[in-house]
Amino acid sequence: MKDKYNFSPYLFMLLLYGLLAVFSSSAVYSFDQMGSPYSMVVKQLSAFIIGGILFYFFKALFKRSNPQGVFLLLAYLFGIASIITLLIVALRGVNYNNAGRWMRIGPMVFQPSELFKLTAIFLLIVSFNKEGSISLDKKTLLPLITIMVGLVFIIAQPDFSTMALIGFVLISILLISKFPLKKTFVIIFIVLLGFIVIIATSKYRMNRFKAHFDHAKGLEYSSKYQSIQSRKAIHDGGLFGRGLGKSKRKIFYLPQAWSDYILAIILEESGVIGLGLLLFLYIMILSRIFRIAWDTKKIKEKLFVYGVFILFLYEIILNMGVVTDLFPSTGLPLPLVSAGGSSALVFLIMLGMVSGLGERL
Repeated sequence: MKDKYNFSPYLFMLLLYGLLAVFSSSAVYSFDQMGSPYSMVVKQLSAFIIGGILFYFFKALFKRSNPQGVFLLLAYLFGIASIITLLIVALRGVNYNNAGRWMRIGPMVFQPSELFKLTAIFLLIVSFNKEGSISLDKKTLLPLITIMVGLVFIIAQPDFSTMALIGFVLISILLISKFPLKKTFVIIFIVLLGFIVIIATSKYRMNRFKAHFDHAKGLEYSSKYQSIQSRKAIHDGGLFGRGLGKSKRKIFYLPQAWSDYILAIILEESGVIGLGLLLFLYIMILSRIFRIAWDTKKIKEKLFVYGVFILFLYEIILNMGVVTDLFPSTGLPLPLVSAGGSSALVFLIMLGMVSGLGERL
């Protein structure tokens, strides 16, 4: 594989970085709740090991098989799996923080909405014709309906952030394809109108939205609590940080310190230097994914790789924006760094597919 397409060394370093961050941010909580400081990081390591196996499986599959046929097969397989698991969550999901987004698989829990991020990209990609546009006919009707059904299930969990993220990713793919711009702008208008209605009709979402812009007094302290603690952690970290393991905010001050707000702990303990290393790893991975997309000739393969690039980039930007209080709280993880087995598995699968396509160039 040409070095300009190979992101595996940087991915390996990012996974190590993530494990260290999860251990440091979760050790106190893990010991208090589960009797061992290693409980959370062991779960994350297990997800990385399984994800690593899947990474190389899908890498080999996309390298040796015809991607066009694989796209269609996986679109249907992942589509069926996603709808079934989302339905299970709707009927008997595992609740956490007033949201039923997980299903139990033996001793583990899985979040089907994470799988649907990849599924939605596949379903949209197989809807494109050879010219890079979409014609509404019998072939495209089922994939597009499946996307809509999946998004309805996700917003019902409720999980507005994931639904919005998937929507923006799919629209971005349309914008870089040969789908008519006029139709794309109509879709954007309808989607934005739908988002406004969803936010306006939910007291919880409206409070979150208003609290983000009310820096003087806030609404309820709980609405801004995470943002306040996150800003304090970042301020305390400075340039070089307090030192690994020396965060104060992770000791029951900042909820979900190992998940949504793990970047705040990274900045508190390792400062701007630690952030710089993280950004370097992300940039090296993203630049190689972009180059694979740029050099890929076949339209569906190209749009798929761009889709993975966009999803990866958007999640990084949104998480960092929330932690630094630029955006309202979303609940989206920092890819391959935040604790979360479902997210890690899906991203490693996607990156394995992209790596396999890079091997074909």
